[in-house]
Amino acid sequence: MAFGEVTNLLVGGPALLRAWASLGAGWDFAPSHRTAEWKAAARMMEAARPKLAEDAKKLKRLLKVSRKRLFPLGDPFDLDLGLHRWLNAEREEAYSDWLAWVVQQARTPARVFGLFALGRPPALVEGQHLEVQRECCVPYGHIDQEGRLDIVIRYGDQAIIIVEVKKRGAEGTDTNKHEGYKRWLDEQQCRRKYAIFLATSAREESYGHFPFRSWADVCVRMRLLASEFCKEQPASFTVAAMILAFVGAVEQNLLGFSADLVRKVCDDRGVFFNPKVVDHVETFLAKELER
Repeated sequence: MAFGEVTNLLVGGPALLRAWASLGAGWDFAPSHRTAEWKAAARMMEAARPKLAEDAKKLKRLLKVSRKRLFPLGDPFDLDLGLHRWLNAEREEAYSDWLAWVVQQARTPARVFGLFALGRPPALVEGQHLEVQRECCVPYGHIDQEGRLDIVIRYGDQAIIIVEVKKRGAEGTDTNKHEGYKRWLDEQQCRRKYAIFLATSAREESYGHFPFRSWADVCVRMRLLASEFCKEQPASFTVAAMILAFVGAVEQNLLGFSADLVRKVCDDRGVFFNPKVVDHVETFLAKELER
């Protein structure tokens, strides 16, 4: 059994492997002359193999359906964007830029509110002009300091949505400035006001009055948006393709889903992959059927 197979199962892919490496970077390990014992790991692999094989078959079926839903385009996992520099894991601003662009393409209140799971937009928002700002400077942030909001979305004076974007989990990030941001939001002359904290994971439902939204959920909703564009005139296909490229970059860079492993599964060249990919694609297809 290859060491890489053990790593993929026990660690969960390249993203988590990097995380484990960083956690152990400062540790002082005592030297050991013992030979590593892989028998226990091998038994775990063999026990998990049948379940993963079934997951692999299910993933192949789901991706086939997903491609039909996104026709004439393909599924984001069909393209490896895990190493693409324009959206690598170190450039948080790039994710905010592209998300703001997606909001601009979505345009309508129903689509934008749906993108961030804000429910049905108020009737008064319909027909209002959409304005999207990046890096919006505000007078409040940290105590006695100014701040800068990642994304500000306005529908005239009827609704305002502010989105704070993080490319990692909520824990350990700087959320103290949210109190100042919320103060600024409360002062805005808008009928409806919303705040969103977007991250890969979170232990709490809200951080400084900013309700948490996961990148995984937003990716599913961007897939739905792209599917809508794919059903419109051919002029919309380019927009859909760019949205799906962004989805692929988020899923592979931030969520740690490996397109290479998915491709190997589809080619029957291996079954060891992150099974959360199955749930992710299945969620997209389930929501597609609900519409």
